[in-house]
Amino acid sequence: MTLNMDFLVNPKALESRVKEAIEPIFEELESKYGPRDIKLRLADVSFVSMDSTVWCPERDLSIYIDKRFLANEQWVGVLAHEAVHCLGHVKKLEMTYLEEGVAESFSTDYFSRRFPGETLPPSDPRYRIAAGYVKELESRCGSIVKTVRRAQPALSKLTKQDLLGLCPTISESLADVLTARFYNPSECWQPD
Repeated sequence: MTLNMDFLVNPKALESRVKEAIEPIFEELESKYGPRDIKLRLADVSFVSMDSTVWCPERDLSIYIDKRFLANEQWVGVLAHEAVHCLGHVKKLEMTYLEEGVAESFSTDYFSRRFPGETLPPSDPRYRIAAGYVKELESRCGSIVKTVRRAQPALSKLTKQDLLGLCPTISESLADVLTARFYNPSECWQPD
């Protein structure tokens, strides 16, 4: 894995901290939600002047973290959010409320346990809404995300019918929302 941070005075120190941070995140993710897609490899984590995202043109994943999150270790929360997208990657335009909700819920919980008393800055309210839908799903169906990933490793490829079949106690309207696309095309710039 490489780390691109030419703007920092001591990039080696931060590279070491990122490497130390990613492994426990992946371990917890896989314990809670099941294994990552073994064909995907985390190749790069970069701090950039743009919104945080995951880019995967082939099998090599690159995580881009907005430089604004360097304060107070907030980048760890963003890294946890983006790591969820490494479980089974889809293009950003294909991401659903289910996937973004799992990412937001996991990263918020992970960050608050790792840094008690610290909080992540508010993000787009849709992320919190998506996390609320996921918490409602989990309240009705327990560890459903792990079950869902056994049937479909990429959360955003799950259909409404798949979700209702795996968790028949949820409403059709909740299944509709969770399997709806999170982004519209104007929000989906991806790095070259």
